Amino acid sequence: APLRPGASHRWTVDLLAVEICDGDRCQPVASCSPEQPCAALIDSGTTLLASPKQELAVIEKSVRVDPNCESIPSQNLRFVFGDKKDPVVVELTPSQYIERDMQLPGA
Repeated sequence: APLRPGASHRWTVDLLAVEICDGDRCQPVASCSPEQPCAALIDSGTTLLASPKQELAVIEKSVRVDPNCESIPSQNLRFVFGDKKDPVVVELTPSQYIERDMQLPGA
């Protein structure tokens, strides 16, 4: 994916969409779009996903995350990076984006 023009960080790329996918059906769950992409920071030093709180709340509601982790959602989480002509799609299964036993600082 090309670097975002004018980005202040060398690892920033355009994020065109964040989608929740159930089989072949996907629905957008973030305010990013090809017309108004968000900036995504790619950090190869971690496996964690971070997001602004308001975007994360929408994603959590869409995938129906159980706060007690008693049930795991079935939907995949799809990220579309780059540009409209040649996007890079990364799709994560629930076992790839949910960590059941993780303790966050301050939690």
